Amino acid sequence: MEAKIFQLHKRTAECFENIQDKYSIDLQNGIYSIADGATQGYRSEIWADILVKGFQENPDFNENVLLNLLQNLEKEFSSIEFPEQTDPALKVLDLRKRQEGAFSTFLGLSIQDQLVRFISSGDVCFFIISENQVLSYPFNTIEALDKDKGFIGTSRIKKGEIKPELFNTGEIRLKPGHRLLLATDAIARYIFRNPHSLTALTELENYEKFFDFIIKKWDAKELEEDDITLMILEPEKADRLTEFLPKADFKFPKEDSNVVIIDPNNELTPEEMKQIQQQLVQLSLQITSLNQSLASSQNENRLRSELENLRKKLTAALAVATISLLLALSALSFLLLKNLLIKKDGKPTENTATIESVKEQNRVPAENERRENSTTENPGTIEYESEIREKEETSKTEAAKTRSKDIVSENNSTRRDGEKAKGPEETNRKSTSTDEKKPAEKTESKKGEETAEKKTDVATTAESQKKEQSKQDNAESESKK
Repeated sequence: MEAKIFQLHKRTAECFENIQDKYSIDLQNGIYSIADGATQGYRSEIWADILVKGFQENPDFNENVLLNLLQNLEKEFSSIEFPEQTDPALKVLDLRKRQEGAFSTFLGLSIQDQLVRFISSGDVCFFIISENQVLSYPFNTIEALDKDKGFIGTSRIKKGEIKPELFNTGEIRLKPGHRLLLATDAIARYIFRNPHSLTALTELENYEKFFDFIIKKWDAKELEEDDITLMILEPEKADRLTEFLPKADFKFPKEDSNVVIIDPNNELTPEEMKQIQQQLVQLSLQITSLNQSLASSQNENRLRSELENLRKKLTAALAVATISLLLALSALSFLLLKNLLIKKDGKPTENTATIESVKEQNRVPAENERRENSTTENPGTIEYESEIREKEETSKTEAAKTRSKDIVSENNSTRRDGEKAKGPEETNRKSTSTDEKKPAEKTESKKGEETAEKKTDVATTAESQKKEQSKQDNAESESKK
């Protein structure tokens, strides 16, 4: 296996020792890896170097096994005692970045008997090149490359936020004539946009051509100005490793800029320190304001969600209440209509009878209470009322007797009038029959008298019952007194 490695640091880094791309090559065991440390992290170039060297010593393409390896590598990184900044302002920034930790992308692969196995995380990829086609792994497009934000961070490993789903894995069987090219993000994007450039890149034979190619693309704005790493592998060639790197004393010239770059090795004047502190305070306030805005936005979204849930529950409750009310109104309307129809037929309803019964039951206790109240107010009233009732009952009895006598007399008078209206002959002819019927008339007269007597006896009995009831009422009133 012949391996070539090309690297160039970005111009803002000035010297090669500040490059944050790292790589590892083990020709004997067929293990190859690259990593791209994130500028935003704390000493990410050191973390990237720990990743590639740790994978070379313990290569494994199982996600869970790699997670265990990352936990051990994070402990190794955390155990390093980095020098602290002496400048107070820079010390604050240094401590904040240290808490956030280091970040890096990673790609590791092995080539054994024409079988390629790989595992990766983040926007790094490799290409398999033949005469007629180019294959890319694990991404097929530049959009997929940019979408992967799987940075392996030390703080995320501590918190247990790195999951097996973060990694991309796979196996590919190589064919004769295949070559491989491993690339970090900037050069990988350029290849996706310009796939025809792969031929020129794989045929690079010296550092000068590589350097000129990169500078030309940077100046033309066709290539993102970032650290560049290319690893070219040709399985069919003999084992040989060639590294194309800048010379040790090479530095990019400093560019004029309006941005003030503070050198931590230089002493700052009190005025410069004051300006830096003011800037830090302003930045801190802005960060606090952004955090509050973010919290408010999250609370607002949560409240909106809760209000929406409450609105749905209220709507459901109102619907149920409306249906219940409609059912109750329907039942009431049915009862009212039924009562109206019954009243038109002249028949009292069960409810009407019940109401009359209740009224009657309420009237009797009310009458008794009235009597008791009147007795309490005037004790002599009870005797007076008794006499009046006795007189009324006596007069009713006499009237009944008189009525019965009147009925008998009226019957006799009617019969006599009938006889007078008939002629003498009829009188003589029926004299005999009249004499025969006299016992019958007597019998009828007697029956009328008996009927009158019975009515009189009924009236007398009713009178005696009323007297007896009156006596009982008087006794009860006396007992209550």
